[in-house]
Amino acid sequence: VLKRTRVHPVHPGARFAFVVLTLLRHRYILVLWGSTIFSLTLMVHPTPGSLPFVVLAFLVPGIALVIISATLFVLFERWNASGAVALAALGVVACVTSTATIMFPGSHLLELLMPLRWCSLSCSAALSGDLLLSTAQLLPFAALAAIAWAGGAHYA
Repeated sequence: VLKRTRVHPVHPGARFAFVVLTLLRHRYILVLWGSTIFSLTLMVHPTPGSLPFVVLAFLVPGIALVIISATLFVLFERWNASGAVALAALGVVACVTSTATIMFPGSHLLELLMPLRWCSLSCSAALSGDLLLSTAQLLPFAALAAIAWAGGAHYA
């Protein structure tokens, strides 16, 4: 899609937004999110006040992951120095995180690096009624998505 839309006179940011929105509204993604949110709400029985925050604890990381994936595809498609740096940074983060998890399985410091832990902490904070903490736990995903959006919109 990115290669075919380069002939149109649109800004690279608009082209990147089109790709991300197309991925976010794909029927398989919507079915996955809908079924997961339905099963999540059936399993944890949230109160009506905490239900939107429990849903956000699942949707915000999912949206951030789609944006980050689209950005990586854009960088790999360009495959210049930026693509190589992005791949190297991703590899270093993956190696350090996996090695530290294996070497220090009980470390509380590693919980700060684990995105799945951020999701579970946000969901548990929403269930306990601490909506501010639940929202604060999702801020790293918003920051990562914003950085990825800026990079993807620049290189699309």
